[in-house]
Amino acid sequence: LSAGIDIKDAVARFAPLKAQLYGGQYNGNIGLDMRPEVPQLSMDEHMVGIDIAKLMKEYADSERLAGKGNLDVKLTASGRNGDALLRSLTGTLSTNLVDGAVEGIDIWYAIAQAQSLIQKRELAAVSNTRRTAFETFKASAEVVNGVATTNDLEIGSQLLRITGAGSTNLVTQELDYSVKTTVLKTPPGADEGTAQLARATIPVKITGTF
Repeated sequence: LSAGIDIKDAVARFAPLKAQLYGGQYNGNIGLDMRPEVPQLSMDEHMVGIDIAKLMKEYADSERLAGKGNLDVKLTASGRNGDALLRSLTGTLSTNLVDGAVEGIDIWYAIAQAQSLIQKRELAAVSNTRRTAFETFKASAEVVNGVATTNDLEIGSQLLRITGAGSTNLVTQELDYSVKTTVLKTPPGADEGTAQLARATIPVKITGTF
């Protein structure tokens, strides 16, 4: 880890910050201004080739995303504690990952389950992996007062292409996403009733919490 530190008139700036982090490279610029009645924080951080699962586990106590790639963060916040900082968080986030998974939801299983309900039949023995593997994952978000809004979510794999938009409340951890899933091909051992879905585009609503 290497860093330059400048403290003047109750303003602390750590720049440039450089480190080998989570299997990749980090460089950033962090500022803390203690002069206003409510302290102000600024972050301009860039990570290349990192293991996103390790990062999210340590900093967000989340195991919902895996993969390796880039993360860019440019945010400001104000407050005297972590909760206040989170509620005022404003700026932009973007990520570009490869060869990972969205953990906790198997999109293909959800599609097969819905199809069996539509056809009024029992779902065949299809395993629920509780993860949606991907080859590429791209998204950016505008963050306003702790709510991150995404309009360009794109996830690609050999089986599915997923695009979508929605919001994540970083304070309450609530999700509200609408995605469109295009079936490129059915997986080996897929339920027979889903064979007709090849090339279909299916809307999927995702709500709840992390």
